[in-house]
Amino acid sequence: MYSNRRGVIVEPTSNIQVSKNDLQEAFDDGRAKGSSFTISLSRKLNSGTAGERLGSAMGASIEFQDYRDYQPGDDIRRLDWSAYARSDKLTIRLYRDEIQPKADIISDTSSSMLSEPSKTLASLNLAGMLMEACFRSSISTAWWGFGSGFENIFRLSSRFPGCNMPSFRGGAGFASENPGLPHSISKKGIRFVISDFLWEAPAENVIRRFSRDASLLVLINILCEEELNPPLYGVSSLTDSESGGKLDLNIGENERRLYLAKLGKHIEMWKDGSVTHNCIFCQLNAENFLAGDFSPLIRSGILE
Repeated sequence: MYSNRRGVIVEPTSNIQVSKNDLQEAFDDGRAKGSSFTISLSRKLNSGTAGERLGSAMGASIEFQDYRDYQPGDDIRRLDWSAYARSDKLTIRLYRDEIQPKADIISDTSSSMLSEPSKTLASLNLAGMLMEACFRSSISTAWWGFGSGFENIFRLSSRFPGCNMPSFRGGAGFASENPGLPHSISKKGIRFVISDFLWEAPAENVIRRFSRDASLLVLINILCEEELNPPLYGVSSLTDSESGGKLDLNIGENERRLYLAKLGKHIEMWKDGSVTHNCIFCQLNAENFLAGDFSPLIRSGILE
């Protein structure tokens, strides 16, 4: 892949095909891998409704944790009458084991993620892996795709409800300056974003929008080996994976060196933005991940 690092990704012209069956197999394999892991991020979260994993089961711990609005059928013995006197609003006391953590997995389904089959399959494999690890950690999880707008692949659930695989087509991810997050996305939970992050929009602007109302944002950058260590193509016909535009270039050592320098600068921009907004940034080599190298996720404190 070659890019001017303004979100325009160009690649040697090819006819890359990834079938629905390939996507399903990658996702199912990821779920099988995830059954050996749990999410270790909960200890990084703030307490209370921020979504910290405070207990593995519902219960009646004596440690008060937070409030929520009264709902019909709630035990009236949990009503906080002093709060009602102050606000004229019925509220229920919640205790330590009753805070249910939530997570949203957001997969980049723009055409940039189709530039190499390994990157496409790794993104689905990772989504399945994170999902299963969340369920094993008693974290209710939803799955979203975004390319030309957001797609709710499945709604918040404490177990896998079954779903169709997302379509990777069109759109430029979060390259737009003003894409809003879905209203139904979880508040005060963990938010995983899986992408190559080769977008035009400034990293800090995107991170700020993704992290809004989340307790913790985790950015997982997937790049294929060709993007991380491109060969010398020589004279090549290139295609912009988003617009379809064509470009003929002689890609030699100087061009490769320039590309790697710009890629490094681009990734540093995302890392710096993550530090500024107290997020986690983790980079995966797609081929290594598919071969079973999960060490970046473990070192980043995402899985254990």
